[in-house]
Amino acid sequence: MHSRGTIHFGFNRWSAVVLAGLASLTGCKDQEKCTDALQTARQAMQDEYLDMALARQWREHAGKICGVGPELETLDREIMEREAALAKAAEEKAKAEADAGHRAIEEAKALWRGFDELEKADKDLKALKKTYSASKKLVVGLVPAYAEQVTAYNEKQYERRKAKLEEK
Repeated sequence: MHSRGTIHFGFNRWSAVVLAGLASLTGCKDQEKCTDALQTARQAMQDEYLDMALARQWREHAGKICGVGPELETLDREIMEREAALAKAAEEKAKAEADAGHRAIEEAKALWRGFDELEKADKDLKALKKTYSASKKLVVGLVPAYAEQVTAYNEKQYERRKAKLEEK
């Protein structure tokens, strides 16, 4: 404090350097390049381009150009929300694919039970081929992993029943 009761803050050359350094950390260095980087990051998150790794790279680039500020906070939030939405969509898709695979197996079991429940006189190679043909249609629309499981199950059931018919 000075003798008159005022506080004197020592503002010297070093203080100016520190303040200039802080301003460069928090402020935009080149507004046009900053805007371009932010737009490119957002574009990478759009459905027609969708590349989240690229969006993150552009976010890092924007951070170097734009400095710390609300633009980056908003972009960070948008990236996190988009990634969360993509993860949720992927989880829902995987569940739907698994459900479809399980339904197909259950439908195949019902088809083969239907064949087994036929009267002895009706259990012939023609009825077996008809059941097998119907069971093959169950793989339509399934992802390859489930289609392979359903196909393997149906082939096993067909071969087992065919062997029984040939024994007669």
